[in-house]
Amino acid sequence: MSRRPKDPNRNLLQEIEALKKKAEELGIEALELDPDTPEDVQHTFWSDLLAYESTEPRPVFDVLADSGIELPAPFKVTEDRVHDLLWEVIHGLAFIGAFLHHTDHLSDHELYTQLWKECLRRPAVLLPENPSFGYHIDLVGGTTHEEHLLRLRFYADKDERAAWALENSRAELPPSQDTPYDRDSRLPRQPLHVAATESNVQ
Repeated sequence: MSRRPKDPNRNLLQEIEALKKKAEELGIEALELDPDTPEDVQHTFWSDLLAYESTEPRPVFDVLADSGIELPAPFKVTEDRVHDLLWEVIHGLAFIGAFLHHTDHLSDHELYTQLWKECLRRPAVLLPENPSFGYHIDLVGGTTHEEHLLRLRFYADKDERAAWALENSRAELPPSQDTPYDRDSRLPRQPLHVAATESNVQ
């Protein structure tokens, strides 16, 4: 009597259903994926979603401090020390799955000050053990008028500037300028072969 071959996807489908049930128990809003989505992708999606929803947000500042990085107040940091301290923070952020964007308009001291006073104080969900997840801090990605002008001045391409000028015909388009610093090209990046599951624009 021959045995029927085992379905290799059966266990995976059962796990997916278990993950979906757990999400429902946690009150996570039901999400419907495309029926043609491969089972392994579905499994990863539900696992990541549950991990995110089950993790308590914490200020990034506290997570860095717990990892052993000292974060002195900006006024206590001398100019000859700030460069090394800033890069220690940058690499510490990458280690916990957080990544910076658009920093070239700020000096080392200005960037450290903005991180220390604002960006690192915001609660965030961090999953450093999951390479498919990233927390992103964009220094000109907020909603303030000042940040919009900084993006237009230093980072926007011709098409973005033209579109903004068309939509804001009564406002003066800031002149395009080169960034005064060259840091962004050396910032740690999330691996290109994985997609971030969260992008927190700061």
